[in-house]
Amino acid sequence: LLVIAGVINGSANYDTSNTNSSSMLHITLKGIVMICIYCTVSGFASVYTEYVLKSRVHMSLNIQNATLYIFGIIINAALYVFQEAMVTGNFNLLRGFTFLTWLLVVTQGISGIFIGFVMKYASSILRLFIISSAMIVTTVFSVLVFDLVLKTSFIISSALIICALVLYHL
Repeated sequence: LLVIAGVINGSANYDTSNTNSSSMLHITLKGIVMICIYCTVSGFASVYTEYVLKSRVHMSLNIQNATLYIFGIIINAALYVFQEAMVTGNFNLLRGFTFLTWLLVVTQGISGIFIGFVMKYASSILRLFIISSAMIVTTVFSVLVFDLVLKTSFIISSALIICALVLYHL
């Protein structure tokens, strides 16, 4: 309930001071609806993934990850090849890849392995707390790097999420 209260409070527009609009955190109704849809689908998917990972105790985590994600890899690869053929007329798998792209691929791969480990040996609830904590850390880095201006409601929301984390682990 505290996480829900934190998200709802974060969507409120309490601070109406004049600041540069490019450095403001924009919250719209469409964004809130999209986040709610994402959270619902993600919740169902994580419960199913946790069930699959924990029901096959004899399989290694790497084999389980491969079997879970092989269909996504096949479908995304087919769509990518189709899009490349339609847009450019030829197929170049690594078109547009830079060092930062490869860095993103590696970090997302490591993140996937870590989340798989959490789902197999902990729970999907802990995964949600990790994700919500990562959002707070990302926002703090955005403040430091991009001069993002936070509203008071975000500070309150972060405090509620941190409080939920503490209460969960008591």
